[in-house]
Amino acid sequence: MKLSQLVGKEIINLSDGARLGVTNESQFIIDTESGKIHSITISVKKSVGMFSKTVDSLVIPWSSVKRVGEDLLIVEIPEYSMKGKKGI
Repeated sequence: MKLSQLVGKEIINLSDGARLGVTNESQFIIDTESGKIHSITISVKKSVGMFSKTVDSLVIPWSSVKRVGEDLLIVEIPEYSMKGKKGI
């Protein structure tokens, strides 16, 4: 699979059905020796009150990717909860 084939796919968590982001808003960490994807880093917006927001990063190991579909990238992150996270 080419990296260009991953652009524009929504990233969905299989564990809770949450939309985590879009691949073109993510950063792919690639092993320079093997050329394989090591992980995906997503910026997550989190509300800290009514108006203020901070940005956290969520690192998804490539081993957590379960399926790559035409429009979706399905990952399984059981310990991650989207509760309290907005703007995604």
